[in-house]
Amino acid sequence: ELPDYESWNVEGALKPIEGIRIEAEYAESQSGGGGSALSDDGGLSWRPFSLRDLRQQDSKGDALYLRGVADLGKAMKKDRPFVDVEAYYRYQSPGFFSHGTLLEQGTEKYGAHVRWQQDPHSRWHLGHDGGLVDVATLQGAGFRTEERQQTRLRYLHRQEAWQATAEVAQLLWDSTGRNDGDE
Repeated sequence: ELPDYESWNVEGALKPIEGIRIEAEYAESQSGGGGSALSDDGGLSWRPFSLRDLRQQDSKGDALYLRGVADLGKAMKKDRPFVDVEAYYRYQSPGFFSHGTLLEQGTEKYGAHVRWQQDPHSRWHLGHDGGLVDVATLQGAGFRTEERQQTRLRYLHRQEAWQATAEVAQLLWDSTGRNDGDE
């Protein structure tokens, strides 16, 4: 007999004015028997693959997704693309499971992007994405939290037959994060 699996969610969107959209979604799941294990010694011993497996009693989990998008050109009644802004926040607890989200368990992600259409040929994009991810340690049944951040600035110039792009990016990956049990 297969273990029970239940999930539910609620989602909504709000468009207060033309060009502005706010979205939200919350979900919960409960399941059992979905554990994964990893062997470092050819199958002689096994350790949990993810936090979900590490905390098997945590077969319950939740997820939250928030997103806001503003097309300021539409909001300001411009006749061509102008500036659009987007921000998001996504969290999935280690015990949350739904189709296609196994690798997202125990993650928290956020970001913001601004795109400016300077003229019909030139476009700028400034963006920042960041997040925290819980990673199982190789030393045993613990985990640590890693932080990842990326900021980038891109300029695109397009003419009829050609296009040029310049981009600069900064990446921060802190894998020395807090270990399980640290205060």
